[in-house]
Amino acid sequence: MNEVTHRDPPGTSVECRSCKALIVWTVTENGKKMPCDVEAKRDGKFFLFRRPDKIEALSVRSDHPSAEKARLRNQRTHHSHFSTCPNADQHRSRR
Repeated sequence: MNEVTHRDPPGTSVECRSCKALIVWTVTENGKKMPCDVEAKRDGKFFLFRRPDKIEALSVRSDHPSAEKARLRNQRTHHSHFSTCPNADQHRSRR
């Protein structure tokens, strides 16, 4: 499976189309779609939260109450797949 469809529940992991790593599509605080690596890392930049209709990605530096609670719980963090994919430039928007 290469793309998330409208039938895929939030948090469904899929393969990156170019490098085949497992990713999950998230929505940032700014409402932008962002792929994140499924595997959590100690130095990740985002907390992920499952919501009924999406996976929310909050920056570890966010002042959002959910991010503060995640920091206090030492919640695992994730990287944006744009920062780890060896082929990320192929997927960036051309503006």
